[in-house]
Amino acid sequence: MAGRCWLSQKIPFSMRGRILRFLLVGSFTFIVYFLLQNALVRVRFGPLEALSIAYLVSIMFHYISNALFTFKNNLLHALTPARLIQYASVNFGNYLINLMCGKISLMLELPVQVGMVVGVAITTLTGFFFYDRYIFKRGENDPFT
Repeated sequence: MAGRCWLSQKIPFSMRGRILRFLLVGSFTFIVYFLLQNALVRVRFGPLEALSIAYLVSIMFHYISNALFTFKNNLLHALTPARLIQYASVNFGNYLINLMCGKISLMLELPVQVGMVVGVAITTLTGFFFYDRYIFKRGENDPFT
């Protein structure tokens, strides 16, 4: 078909909606993360401590928002111990990536916020893959389907 992006032809329609909702939730999560980190630095937290606290608060917002809005799970489905452990594992890896990016920014004498942006860009791609395929996936073996 003329005029259609080749990428949109490769991505199933149902996944496009999840991707758009994921990016919307991610945008709001980043705003929470960025504003809270800056606010904490202003009240005398160190930049990496502020990054850590802001990251923890923002992933709680991210989990609930993605479970209910992006992947359309009910709360009972989203709050199973196995899913929380999977989510925590993925986000611990993402946290280490963000912390490393923040530390590299400081070593290069750049603001820690530069590292935050780079870290979020890296973990957005890996995050969607793991959330969509493993954590929030609903299928025939799922007792909550």
